[in-house]
Amino acid sequence: MLGGYWHLGSYRYIFYGSVLNYVFWKRYSTVTLDAGCGEHGSIDGIIGRLVGIDLNRDNILKMRKKRKSDFVVGSLTCLPFQPDVFDTIICQDVLEHIEEKAEVITEVSLVLKLGGRFIGSTSNQLNPLMRLDSISTLSSHVLSKYIGTGHYERHSRLTPKSLNKMLEHAGFNTHLSFFGYPPFKPWLYEYCNMKPPRFVSLWILLDKITEHVKILKEMMVFEATKHSPLVVQGISTDNRTS
Repeated sequence: MLGGYWHLGSYRYIFYGSVLNYVFWKRYSTVTLDAGCGEHGSIDGIIGRLVGIDLNRDNILKMRKKRKSDFVVGSLTCLPFQPDVFDTIICQDVLEHIEEKAEVITEVSLVLKLGGRFIGSTSNQLNPLMRLDSISTLSSHVLSKYIGTGHYERHSRLTPKSLNKMLEHAGFNTHLSFFGYPPFKPWLYEYCNMKPPRFVSLWILLDKITEHVKILKEMMVFEATKHSPLVVQGISTDNRTS
């Protein structure tokens, strides 16, 4: 298989982070942007120049201590870079936290070279649990509090169709893959000898059902290639720096 798994007893989920790593290494990249890098970064062992950007200053300070790379504080809706400078842009588990998703994808296309790759992951609005969390007025109490504090506090989610549409509009050809995700902090059950709570059986049942309809899985991994130049009126690049 492509890499790691999360285990819940005898049941296992493919760790989609390892899939992202596989997709990234399918082609060598010389200049990579980690968009929304957080405090840990998205991909390890990158060859070539790595640039990271995150809105949280504390995350950037932590990344600067860990790696000899360029990390800057900034917004993904206005990337502070010259057009056409990156070979690959990574965006792992970020889009669901941002309201202006189309603006982010447009910015990515502007700073990505023609033929460059935009790869990442985001949660899937078509998944029953994700949809319930999005439409329920009790979601903050049900999913966020009892299943995973902080994990389900998302701004909004995309469907496969809406994600494809945004990427296509920004000049990308896209391939989507779909993966399940175990309950929040699965490593607690796997490495800390904690007994999974009762709701895990329902979670596993849903994952088994969606194996037959993968478009309903919780996570989408996308690999998008920029196939045409992007011309966007009203967007100034005069204040961008390399």
